[in-house]
Amino acid sequence: MWTKQPTDELVRVIEWIEYPQNTILASEGFRCPFIAYVKTGECHILRKVDVVKTAHNGI
Repeated sequence: MWTKQPTDELVRVIEWIEYPQNTILASEGFRCPFIAYVKTGECHILRKVDVVKTAHNGI
């Protein structure tokens, strides 16, 4: 865990940007140009998966 001093220094140089709800910050297959920290709210990480075949019992 970081000590309070380096954390405080980091907070001073961060550019805080607020995004509206449901904004997509990064897409699979593309490099994200920044590191995001969620200050409040939720972050949902989704991944696209192609299903070739579904078994008869749904598994």
